[in-house]
Amino acid sequence: MVDSSETVTLSWQNINVYVKPPKRVSSRGPDPALERKHVLRNVNGLARPGILVAILGASGSGKTTLLNTLTSRTDNETLGSAGDILVNGVDVGQGIQKISAYVTQDDLFIATMTVKEHLTFRVLNCF
Repeated sequence: MVDSSETVTLSWQNINVYVKPPKRVSSRGPDPALERKHVLRNVNGLARPGILVAILGASGSGKTTLLNTLTSRTDNETLGSAGDILVNGVDVGQGIQKISAYVTQDDLFIATMTVKEHLTFRVLNCF
């Protein structure tokens, strides 16, 4: 695993997440509407110590799904995933749950501010 005194770099490559089809049996064969649906496709990224990483996107674009996948907190009954998630270059598998977390936040949203202005506002008000 990772020593608590060690800095950590998290990298992810070719992350694919899909919704599994419901388990239904039909006498007419497979229903194309019930095939798995990709919700994240070939996502790559890197989080280094001391560097702010912002994950931005519209509602429903997959931000929480990505974070849940990176921290191995997906519902395996309904979601399937593939790709490489590495801590300091090593695949730690489910062990990532023991060394990672994230906090969701309900932010103040001002409709007239740009994304950059929102981020600057949050940073200035965090310290």
